[in-house]
Amino acid sequence: MAAYWLLVLHLVGDYVLQSEWMAMGKTTRTVPALAHVALYTAPFWFLMPSWPAMLIIGGTHFAIDRWRLARYVCYGKNFLSPAESLAAPVSRDGMAQGAIYRETEPGKFCQVVTWHHPWDKCKDTGS
Repeated sequence: MAAYWLLVLHLVGDYVLQSEWMAMGKTTRTVPALAHVALYTAPFWFLMPSWPAMLIIGGTHFAIDRWRLARYVCYGKNFLSPAESLAAPVSRDGMAQGAIYRETEPGKFCQVVTWHHPWDKCKDTGS
């Protein structure tokens, strides 16, 4: 049950209590990031009123948001995932020019989708 409340409090702190000013400025300026972290950690106090817990929750959230660390996690996830996948089956007349297809059964094709891209193309979001 505690995991449920942690998720709810995370969503409240990250979406309900975050203003547009905080969302737009937290990755480039420290003051909006600190304001966001203060409001983000406030709901957690009701679940676990502990200063060490607030410092860990707030400190990690500050680092993740201020320096956009989630993009590295996203890039790592994409890099470690399979390099390609097959999209939904298409018929010959639905094939796009220039795309790569693999025949899965006689007369049935699936587009090959790749997503391993170099960091310089993914550094803004990780994807």
